[in-house]
Amino acid sequence: MAEDNKKSVFEKIRLIPDLITGLGILFIIILETAQCIDRYCFRHTIMFVDDVVVICFSWVVFVGAAVAYRRKLHYGLEVISSRFKPEARPYYLLVIQALTTILFGYLAYRSIVLTAMSGAKILSTTRISYKWVDMGAVIGFLLMTVYGVEFFVQDLKAIRKCKREVEE
Repeated sequence: MAEDNKKSVFEKIRLIPDLITGLGILFIIILETAQCIDRYCFRHTIMFVDDVVVICFSWVVFVGAAVAYRRKLHYGLEVISSRFKPEARPYYLLVIQALTTILFGYLAYRSIVLTAMSGAKILSTTRISYKWVDMGAVIGFLLMTVYGVEFFVQDLKAIRKCKREVEE
């Protein structure tokens, strides 16, 4: 029972990036719709909308990419992997997974550097630090790195399981 409870809490925590992405899209739609109505009906603009939408867009793009990666919704390299013999295919996929995980880790590092270098840069209307825009990339690439490590371990376990089955 306690194990099921732990698992359900863990599954709820894993849904936080989905929630961030969904709320970001919702805020973008609501704010831009309100901006259009206000601009064309009342000849007035809501000053903060562009800045908030830029922040939301950054988070939606990068965290949403991590969500898509976790759900394996990105295009893969199946055209190439299908040309390998069935025995070699898992090793090819493991190498690709390792390379993509390393790439995501490097991109996470570079996005952290970018965020640190933004310094006192601020958004024009709201005067919010530009770091909020850059943090979307940091969180997205860190999540993709974590998911990549998770997938790598799963692939490694699958290869070991297949080897055991062949030996028996």
